[in-house]
Order: sequence, then C-alpha cells, then structure tokens
Amino acid sequence: MGIIKVHTGPDGRASASVEPHDPLRYVDLATVAPLPANTRVGNTLTANANGALSIDGGALFVGARVLVKDEAAGANNGWYTVASPGDAGSPYVLHR
Repeated sequence: MGIIKVHTGPDGRASASVEPHDPLRYVDLATVAPLPANTRVGNTLTANANGALSIDGGALFVGARVLVKDEAAGANNGWYTVASPGDAGSPYVLHR
C-alpha cells in the first residue's frame, strides 16, 4: 500500500508518485479541478468569496486533510488541513 505524493517542478507543473504508506500523510479528499478563486498568503489558502467548499462532491470538515493538486500556480499545490470549510457568511480556509 502506498500514498500519492505531489511534486512541483521548476515550471510550476505538478506530478505525482506513489510512495510507501505513511500513516501521518493520509488525505480525506483530493482535488480533481482547480479550487474556486483563492489567495495564498504564507501557508494559507483563503477563498476570495464566501461559500462552502466541496471537493469532488465531498463535503469538507474542520481538520480534514486535503490534497490540492490542480492549481494553476504550482506553488499552491500540496497537503492542506481545513481550518474552515466555508459557509454563506465566511470563506473556506486551508492551512499547511
């Protein structure tokens, strides 16, 4: 059994490889398309608008591990933990 590890090359493109299972590096959900518009400051991705984030039809919850792998800005790809899934009054917030 292994995990998928995302690598970002110098051109900003992401690629993935399977590596031995590490129980500390699991994910609950992984992106299949770019996230809705967001801004990254340091290690935090924050939505540019209020609303709940859903990834591949799955609802997020605080503490969920998310693999973001489809962002146009390759530096934004990687492992994140959900700080806020977002709702009608607040944006989603992901930390790594």
